[in-house]
Amino acid sequence: MRSSLTNEFKKQPPGLRLMLFLCALLSVQTLNLTAAPPDLTNNGVPGDTISFNMGPTGSRGWVYHVRDNSSESRQILVMSVEAGSPADGILAKDDVILGADGTGADPQNFTSDARKSLADAINEAEARTPATLKLLRWRGGTSEIVEIPLQTMGAYSATAPYNCAKSALILKRGLEYLMANETAGRYSFGTLSLLAANNPADPENASRMARAETEALALIPSAETMTQLMADERDATSMVTWQRGHTLIVLAEYYLVTGDTRVLPAIEAYAVNIARNQSLFGTVGHIFAEKNLDGSDNGPMGGVYGPVNSTGMPCFLGLLLARECGLTHESFQATTESYVEAAIERSSRFFAYYAHRGSIPYGEHEPGTGSHENNGKSGLAALCFNLQDNRIDEGIFYAKMANAGASEREIGHTGAWFNYIWAPLGAATGGEAAATSHFQRIRWMLDLNRRWDGGFDYDCLNGEGPNSGSQYYDFKMSTAALLFYSLPLRQLHLTGRGHDAARYLSTTEITEVEFSDGYSADTRTTTELITDLGSWSPVVQKRAAEGLASRSLTSENIDAIIALANDPDGSSRIGACLALGKINDSASVSNRAATLAALLTDPENHVRFMAAEAMRYLPQANKMEHINTILSAAASTGGPLFPLNEEDPLHFAHSKLAMLLFYSGNAYGPRGAIWGTGINGIDRAYLYPAIRAVAANPIGQARSTLATTYENLTAADVDALAETLVESVHFRAPADKMFSAGIRQKGLETLQKFDIAEGVPLAMVYMVDDGRSDNYNSALGVLENYAGSCTTVQPDPDVIGFCEALIGSGQSAAALAVLKAIAADTSPTPLTPFKSIQTVTVDAASITLPTNQTVLRASAADLANGNLVYTWTKVHGAGDVTFTPNGTAEAKDTTIQFDNQPGNYLFKVTVSDSRDFTEVSATVPVILYNSDGTLPPNDPPTANPQSITAIPAGLTPITLTGSDPDNDPLIYSVTS
Repeated sequence: MRSSLTNEFKKQPPGLRLMLFLCALLSVQTLNLTAAPPDLTNNGVPGDTISFNMGPTGSRGWVYHVRDNSSESRQILVMSVEAGSPADGILAKDDVILGADGTGADPQNFTSDARKSLADAINEAEARTPATLKLLRWRGGTSEIVEIPLQTMGAYSATAPYNCAKSALILKRGLEYLMANETAGRYSFGTLSLLAANNPADPENASRMARAETEALALIPSAETMTQLMADERDATSMVTWQRGHTLIVLAEYYLVTGDTRVLPAIEAYAVNIARNQSLFGTVGHIFAEKNLDGSDNGPMGGVYGPVNSTGMPCFLGLLLARECGLTHESFQATTESYVEAAIERSSRFFAYYAHRGSIPYGEHEPGTGSHENNGKSGLAALCFNLQDNRIDEGIFYAKMANAGASEREIGHTGAWFNYIWAPLGAATGGEAAATSHFQRIRWMLDLNRRWDGGFDYDCLNGEGPNSGSQYYDFKMSTAALLFYSLPLRQLHLTGRGHDAARYLSTTEITEVEFSDGYSADTRTTTELITDLGSWSPVVQKRAAEGLASRSLTSENIDAIIALANDPDGSSRIGACLALGKINDSASVSNRAATLAALLTDPENHVRFMAAEAMRYLPQANKMEHINTILSAAASTGGPLFPLNEEDPLHFAHSKLAMLLFYSGNAYGPRGAIWGTGINGIDRAYLYPAIRAVAANPIGQARSTLATTYENLTAADVDALAETLVESVHFRAPADKMFSAGIRQKGLETLQKFDIAEGVPLAMVYMVDDGRSDNYNSALGVLENYAGSCTTVQPDPDVIGFCEALIGSGQSAAALAVLKAIAADTSPTPLTPFKSIQTVTVDAASITLPTNQTVLRASAADLANGNLVYTWTKVHGAGDVTFTPNGTAEAKDTTIQFDNQPGNYLFKVTVSDSRDFTEVSATVPVILYNSDGTLPPNDPPTANPQSITAIPAGLTPITLTGSDPDNDPLIYSVTS
């Protein structure tokens, strides 16, 4: 049975606080547009300057809108009119359009969305001969009806864009405009429009394909560059991943259309480059992933943001299309196929996790349930999974998700172009009927995008990124539109080539999709909402749960929802869990809390996820009733990252328990049950295992929920959790770098608070590993607080040299503050390492020749559970000695062999570990006597003479030196 924002070119500021600031700023901007729509005929003023193309009239206008929503608009303010266009001489800047009609009747005032009403009137007019668009125009206090002559285009067929003369004419005119006026744009992505329209029966086809050939061949790198792409060196150039993925898509589709083998070396080079530089999870960001610690490929994501799926998915699609080109081509290297297949498996595993859970998010984050589409990634997922035989179910799900996102078309982080291009193509993987259904819901927007000269304008009312024009960061709007109108030709894999009819949506499924698009719980009865909890759509499930939360429910309603949550074979469990957390009913809250607590260890991964999410919204008292159950679930459901869990490779279900317990509250929901000081009084037998498990979760945000917990640890807690503290600072979370710093910074601050030596070298390791300027400064602040104590750590981490090297960089001020703090701290507090030596003994403290060996023994402990290494050295003594073993874990007991020179010896054991952050040492004396029981005479030491020049009334440093024939330690004193 079938169950069911984001050009990231414009970088977000790092850090959650700045992200929240931007969200708050955006909210303020949105509030400016939530007042009543201005009356533009009575001195009303537009709330912004964002305009939209008024279809093929040749004019642009402004409508009242709240972000992308213009449903309350009833007037259109004319912002500009192009010379020579149909509207030239009829409309002028500052005219107000009050109504529109294309049927031949006189227009009346708009009674619904003015934009959509205008688009409908244009569509009606173009179906007539003559194609006359009538407008009710207000100018200077006077309203009158004016007529704009449009080109007769015919009516859309019931199956448009298939078997549709109007769609074919739009495609023809769009291609003519492209050929005469547009370049291929960014990464030559517009070349796809020419390839998608390949039709040998068209007289204009040869010239278009010749241009496509020129543009494709221009994408082939030099031989030197291709060699570099195939090498194992990481390319850390910012934004390079966008170029790699999109270029590979163009080259692969070009080859699959033309068979031109000249592009195969470039296809191989780009595919291998992506494959070797994606992360261990199959993701990429604005840059490629880091290498692993051993230098091998496919380490964690670095950069400021970590993974960015809006570039990772085109890379994934490019790899799949490269595979369609044939990875065993005779010109390819023998390793190419293995590289690419492994990369496809990684990406497929990662993105398949989100199927039936929600839309694909910004990065290595939890599924999105607020919208069906998210910057075109649902459409991209449908296209990607459509190219995989083992992902049929996932492909169908995302075909439905993309299709249901029609009403979300203008939503997008920094703009909506990726929604415009990918969502319709993804919807079309569900078959012609599915594509037609989607078209019928976006047709009016495409008609407004279409210019009077056959081109297309990019418009986006949501206020993010470029708002209008023919392009979006040089991605052409014509590319997004023409690929969709090219669907009937099926020339590209993007536009229907090779699509499997067995994956097409049924009539019932299309009806379900249409119902889900724009779903509103307000129109549903309580019984219907309970039924909707089992929808194929995670968005509908969430909205239904939230709808139930606003209703007065009977005990029978609540019992029914509990039964749905507990039904192991039911399809409503996820929605039911969420509803149980959202329902506002005090009488049932204890029962609901108990139900959700029991589901925290359910065998089904996503049930655990949603049970934990739902519990976050219960009253604090009810969460605390089950706190030990929650802590136990956090401890027991965590696990090692490898081997990767196919069902939940990033452990999102476990991360939701971290949020339930420890999250400090803000943009991502309510505070955790025991955040911050909430750990006071909690049974440590339950708390410690949960903290250890959360600190090992692979997701940065999950780990960083412990930030305020670390702030409130006692000295006893720090000792008990020493290993967790050290490891969580030492190693960045392998996933979600964006939010990975919180636990590391608070871990450092906690170590400094308790004067723990490991914090000093860990601060330096953290800075170098993280690399972000803000986090550098924060870690330097910890070293400043350590002050002179930094210099008491052994082995010396050379904090002074580290900070001196930062002078002149963006961290100069913070580095100087550390140096000043060290200089001012003339009596530094010695720091305490987590490791310590308990005993150092010798089997025979004195031996007499001819016996010339004994055993030295040391016992040490490390609260941080490092792999201890024992290294023995001679401090003083006349002869040479050897230690067997030495410098290993086994050397805690070492046999010392003398060279038969009697005397007083002193030996030191230094205990370090594999981390090499700190070491501790202790000494033990041994006396080796002559065979007659005597010792050699103690020859006196000799002071090395020196002369100095004293500074009057000042301090003159003196360094005393000397030697001793018996190699005994020297003691210096100065006498007058």
